[in-house]
Amino acid sequence: MLVVQVNRDLASTIKTFFERSQFEVTLADKGKEAADILRETPHFDIVLIDLSSHGSNSLDLLTLIRRMSVGTPVLAFVPRNDDAGAVRCLELGADDCLVGPFGMNLLAAHVRAILRRTAVRHHNLNPRNLTKHAIAPPINS
Repeated sequence: MLVVQVNRDLASTIKTFFERSQFEVTLADKGKEAADILRETPHFDIVLIDLSSHGSNSLDLLTLIRRMSVGTPVLAFVPRNDDAGAVRCLELGADDCLVGPFGMNLLAAHVRAILRRTAVRHHNLNPRNLTKHAIAPPINS
């Protein structure tokens, strides 16, 4: 999993949450860093990108990600009350958008749904194995 342009606190929470479920999580603070990582390691299961605070730079990065790794699913975080931004990111190739703020269990549910669709599309995973607790089981906080 590649997590791009997410503020440090949220990125740390995402990393800890998904590593507990055996995900390898790579963090990239900036778009150029993400592009370099994707050039070196183009096969991520999913890319999470925060479009809420980086404006057009994030949309450019989304376009670049889509161009570099067409099959990699992308989940974009968008700010509340930005329907136009959500529509734009979906049109640029994001597989799904998640409106912030959100909890980790909701994020995990979106990731599971995307990975189920990807598994069916690429025939490399059995979608029945992607149960609620197979990816990011709920954390009792």
